[in-house]
Amino acid sequence: MPELPPLRCRISRHPSTAAYLIGLADGERELERRELPSLSGPEVAAQCEGLRAELLAARERGRRLVLEVPDEPTRVGALLASTLDISFDDLCVAEAVRLVEQSGIPASDEQGEQPPEESVPCVPDEPLRRAPAAGRPRGASSPASGAQRGQRDPLQELLRQLENDVRRYGQARPELLEAIRAHPLATANIEKRIADRTERGRKAGELPKELEREAYAGNESATNATLATIKKQFVFLEKKALGIVQSSKARVVRAREQKQARRQGGPLSAVRPGSPTHLVQEQSPSSRWSLFVDETGRPEGNGAEGRFVGVLIPEKTALQALRAGWHATDTTFAEIDRVLQNLLDSRAGILGLTVRALPQFPGDRWVAGVLELVSWVLRLMPISGKTTLSIEVEQFGEHVSGSDWKAAVTGLHRELSEHNPQRARDLEIELKLVAKSQQRFGGYADVVAFTWGSPAGASRERLMKSGLAGSCLLSGDAPSLRSAWDKLSSGVRLSGEEWAGLVGDPDAADPKSAAGTLLGQLHEACRADSALWGRFLETARVHLDSKAVNLRSLGQQVLWLNSAAPEGMQLGAQMRLAWAVARRETLNHVGDVDPSLDAELEELSRRLFDERPELVCLADLDRAVTATNRFDFEAATRSLHRWVDVPPVVPGLQMWGRVQSSLGQHHAFRGELELAQQYFERALEAFARLSDAELSRRERGQTGTYRAIATMDRTDAPLEQVRAHVCEVVPLGHADIARMAGSSDSGSKYAHHLLLRYLVHRGSAEEREAYLAAHDSWGSGEGHPWPLIEAYRAFLLRPRDPAAANERIEQAWELVQDQGPTVWFIGLVLAAIGKAWGAEGCRVDSEIVEKLAVELPKAPFGLLREALARGVDDPLALLRQLLPFNFR
Repeated sequence: MPELPPLRCRISRHPSTAAYLIGLADGERELERRELPSLSGPEVAAQCEGLRAELLAARERGRRLVLEVPDEPTRVGALLASTLDISFDDLCVAEAVRLVEQSGIPASDEQGEQPPEESVPCVPDEPLRRAPAAGRPRGASSPASGAQRGQRDPLQELLRQLENDVRRYGQARPELLEAIRAHPLATANIEKRIADRTERGRKAGELPKELEREAYAGNESATNATLATIKKQFVFLEKKALGIVQSSKARVVRAREQKQARRQGGPLSAVRPGSPTHLVQEQSPSSRWSLFVDETGRPEGNGAEGRFVGVLIPEKTALQALRAGWHATDTTFAEIDRVLQNLLDSRAGILGLTVRALPQFPGDRWVAGVLELVSWVLRLMPISGKTTLSIEVEQFGEHVSGSDWKAAVTGLHRELSEHNPQRARDLEIELKLVAKSQQRFGGYADVVAFTWGSPAGASRERLMKSGLAGSCLLSGDAPSLRSAWDKLSSGVRLSGEEWAGLVGDPDAADPKSAAGTLLGQLHEACRADSALWGRFLETARVHLDSKAVNLRSLGQQVLWLNSAAPEGMQLGAQMRLAWAVARRETLNHVGDVDPSLDAELEELSRRLFDERPELVCLADLDRAVTATNRFDFEAATRSLHRWVDVPPVVPGLQMWGRVQSSLGQHHAFRGELELAQQYFERALEAFARLSDAELSRRERGQTGTYRAIATMDRTDAPLEQVRAHVCEVVPLGHADIARMAGSSDSGSKYAHHLLLRYLVHRGSAEEREAYLAAHDSWGSGEGHPWPLIEAYRAFLLRPRDPAAANERIEQAWELVQDQGPTVWFIGLVLAAIGKAWGAEGCRVDSEIVEKLAVELPKAPFGLLREALARGVDDPLALLRQLLPFNFR
């Protein structure tokens, strides 16, 4: 009787998360596959009970059982064998992708960083539990991450990894702690050893951050002292520490470059568009390609968003190799421009992806991001006959081994074969693991990642001039885009929800982006298929009728539907009003005062008042905001005339509360602060009655901010009341102030503005110091109210550091450049203050002032012209005179 082929229990990495996929394979046929968050624990064992039963049944039938793993066999094999409580006959590593080279990988950890061993006896590695026939397969990495370190105490290895985890990620993995405590060599003092290693890891993680702050601040004595501590206590970090000092000095040089360019009125970047296209799918075929990958910084926390960049270079290229280990953070803006220009002038594909909901640990995030990028390249790269793709991957930490990468990319190749078998057959993949210090072409991915992720003005200008944003560098969620791409490529129709996700993609307006390409295909299909268009229209209708309507998103949907409508099909009045409201809100968001939509909004509102009062109320609220942006506060109140004596039941409690809040704002803009507070209290009472707790919280937070500002501006309001109202929006504990100081989150920017406004006008010296003490962590963002945030920072800095204050006021002036007229007027007031302080970057063209005066005839331009011409004696008084209420 012939021997039965073995039944394989196959483990692979999920292509876009940190989870594992586990299933059974009979030859090349996948029998079953399921997702597991980890490979150990009682919950996982329960999930695998059916799998265990099938394995035992196969054993009874005489089948050999083979465990195929994607990772270092001893670790993964031991975890799974223990969880399944089953004996395997053999152990192998997935071999679908060739690992052709490991270049420059140190025997220790990444970039040679490795904590020392404890002085404990060495014992041989433990055998794989319940897998007596399994030895280490040829080519598989050892527990020492692919390097022969000699035999070590396995418990010591785990403790060393504990220290590494705490140093890199701030905490240890729960499964690692579990493994340490359950290890046979663990003794009664194991908790002390864990605590010692944890504390050492914490200190090793904090010292480089401290060194970076000191080096960037130019504090040479403190820098040298911290360097000496690192050399004495953490000698394995010395190379990294010297690199930090170098990159910090480079940051100072770049800041100086940017400041000088602003003062001279020249461009911040000399980059220009290069070759006709850098879209991966539009490159000419090549028999061999090399892919280099980098990340735009390391995002923090579980579920964080990350950006990953890949540069695809053909075998025949004029692109010159860079100095080994070249890194954008270590050099000047001029050098960064030069390297990026070389790339733009070459024949190379460039792809940048945004991946949301990333795993918590950076090593897992790095794997998830790289795999997502590789999966896109496999789909997009030009293939004509047999083609080899060589992927050069930076080795990130010892827990991401060569066999780990091989199996993960093999999984992507198998996934590709399901959607495009011919492409998968023509494609051969090679993997090269290299150390960061050994990369010579990886710097090109690094320079794109740096430019995409840096908030500096020079980087933003370089990105804009490169032409890469939107088409090559995608801001939408890459896994969701990939799912839609695969469906349309396979002839599968998208659901209404998937269509809505594409329409809402940040890059949807760019026809060359992934989302734009897919929407273009759907646009053509809808023009010829009224049923498909009707399905998407129904999705928009459901959105309009939902309690969680997002007008901006709905407006994008209606705009697309209008353009894609088949002949003879048109939108109804409700949809057109929703579209007009969404357009008005978008314009209001940037301070645009164009009145062209007012007539359409009024006409549709009259028609639909009895049918959709809540939508009409929202339209009137938006018209009021437009009038406010024009400094026409009386007209703003008139926009709400039909709602003054209407009970809450007509527009609904939320809209009625918003009307009260808006009327309170109009009173505050006119200086009627006591009356304004009465309306704010009425609005807050209404919002407190909303049944949706999250909606109630958001609405109360916004109106609470208005009330706090109005209270702050009342000269008769006691400090205790001011503090109480501010605290309801943003805590005033010193630690809370420091946390907010380092935030650049768009969701907290209005609370951030409120905090700084309070600190400058009413805050105590101790509260101001708490904010100033976090100076090294100050972040920044774009759009209103960031110009005011930077200006108030300048006010805090000026008594102790006038030069730093001038830099902040110049930054505030720069941030208004792409905004609407209202924000421009705010910026002109700030520029007048900067000019009076001697900030050279706050230059104002008189033509801008006169053009703006036409757009905002009710704004106080007389006082502004006088301040620009004669100077400013009292900057805070000027703010009060020219910028009422929350305009300052």
